[in-house]
Order: sequence, then structure tokens, then C-alpha cells
Amino acid sequence: ALRLRPVGHEYHDFSLNSLGGALVTHFNDIDDITQAISLYCEALTLHSPGYPYRDTVLNNLALVFKIRYKKLHVIEDLNEAIDWYRESLRLLWHDHPERHRALHNLSSALCSCFMHTRKNEDVKEAIQLCREALTILPSLHPDRCFSYMWLQKAYLSRYQVQLSPPDLSLAI
Repeated sequence: ALRLRPVGHEYHDFSLNSLGGALVTHFNDIDDITQAISLYCEALTLHSPGYPYRDTVLNNLALVFKIRYKKLHVIEDLNEAIDWYRESLRLLWHDHPERHRALHNLSSALCSCFMHTRKNEDVKEAIQLCREALTILPSLHPDRCFSYMWLQKAYLSRYQVQLSPPDLSLAI
């Protein structure tokens, strides 16, 4: 696909993004994940600030770093994921129709970070992000269940570390 859309082709960035996703989805070994990171980074260089789909590339890059963290348990990968998720979220205005997904992604990464570092501010922020997602989604939106799911995960994570009964109650 990259040969058909070489550097300079108007859709070269889409090919990089698609190939990165394919490597992670279909192969998912560490070399493929590392190659996907390189492809997403290259695609990101082609998306200057203000480009309409920059948030998607940032989100994809964050996801791959989180996947690599899950495989290797290197906290720097999780920190990279959190930074890229934050950047992606910053690009989405408060009434953007996909903002809740960016909130969920960052919340999930922060919960993972909390379980690794035990820093309470990470899980507090994860809870706040889930609550924000709930406030922006209409009551019958099909993705509200994910907000509740990630909120439950955050409370359960905090309960597992701090053994606070109110967290268990809130998770239930």
C-alpha cells in the first residue's frame, strides 16, 4: 500500500495509519507493535496541528504504546500512551461527538498507571474523566455503558489498592 501511495501522495498518511493498525490487529508481536509506533509517528509528522484527523492518529499512537506496555510492562510506554491520549483529548472540543471515547481511553490508561505506581491522583483523574463522559452523553446513548464500565474499573482498582469499602460500594 505504501508503494502505491509514496511520500508526497495525498493519502500517504492514511496508508501509514492503516498499515500501523493492521500490524497491531493481525500480528500483535513486539516487532510489529514497534513498527506500528514508527508508522504512526511518521503519519503524525504529516498531520500538522489543525489537521482534522490528527486526534485519530494521536489516539492510535497512544493505543499502540498502551499495547506495548501490556506486553512488556515498561512504565515509560504507559506514560507515552497517557501523554498521547491527553494530546488527542485536547484537540476535541467539549461537544465533539467522539470526546467521550477519548475520555474513556485516557481513563483506562490512568487506571493502568495507578495499578502500577499506586499514585492516587491517577485514579482520581480516571474517575473524573468517566464522570465527565457521563455528563456529556445523553441518557440513552449506547456508549454510556462504557462510561459506567470504566468508572467501575477505576473504583475497583482503587479498592484493590486501598481496601476502602466506599470504593467497593461505588463500583457495585
